[in-house]
Amino acid sequence: MHDNTVEEWRDIVGYEGLYKISSHGKVKSYHERYKKPRILKTSMTTTGYRKVELAKNKIKKSLKVHRLVAEAFIPNKENKP
Repeated sequence: MHDNTVEEWRDIVGYEGLYKISSHGKVKSYHERYKKPRILKTSMTTTGYRKVELAKNKIKKSLKVHRLVAEAFIPNKENKP
């Protein structure tokens, strides 16, 4: 369920220019193999969190969507993990 706020897109830290995360938890790929950006499908972890697989320099990494949203949209002034 989404609220009525405008969806905002920001670069994913460490994957700038390749992927963006939205304020609604969608992940968009900007890889050159696609003619235009595409929304990636997510899957569930065994603990019930949404995850997405990102690739950079042929290395794939599975990341939790809620963590990506937090890193992009919640200020971390005290630099906590």
